[in-house]
Amino acid sequence: MLDISHALKNPGRIYPLNVEVQLPELEVMGEVVSFENARITGELLGTGENVSVKGTVSADIIAHCARCLAPVRTSMETQVKETFVRPEKAGADSDAYPIVGTEIELEDLAKDALVLDLPMRFLCSEDCKGLCPKCGANRNERSCKCQEGEDNPFAAIRDLFSK
Repeated sequence: MLDISHALKNPGRIYPLNVEVQLPELEVMGEVVSFENARITGELLGTGENVSVKGTVSADIIAHCARCLAPVRTSMETQVKETFVRPEKAGADSDAYPIVGTEIELEDLAKDALVLDLPMRFLCSEDCKGLCPKCGANRNERSCKCQEGEDNPFAAIRDLFSK
């Protein structure tokens, strides 16, 4: 929770914002994603009853490669511009985040911003060869002969292209 009493008391004044946030491990589209070193930097602006946060959310993302299941670590940044309002001032369809007393919770803001900007899938490299569907070998680490046999369902397609 971040104390915003100074911003509520001084409308129109901009305060610097540099806060580390702890984000839980999440399941996103069936993939477990972890966040480390999550941080919000930017500015906080009090506007009387509301507070606006404008800045950047950054984090290290840890997931698994969609092809070979190897761990993938990547850094990510996304821009945010959100308003926090007192619950009694928010409308029924308001998407604004709530002010609780004189504090705001930045974890939900960071989580929402990062999850919306996540790629559809993570790859360890663009040329990842993936796992062998028959023996499960990671083709980036070793080759296997499984796909060369006649029991390969794609052998007929390969024959069409080799003529």
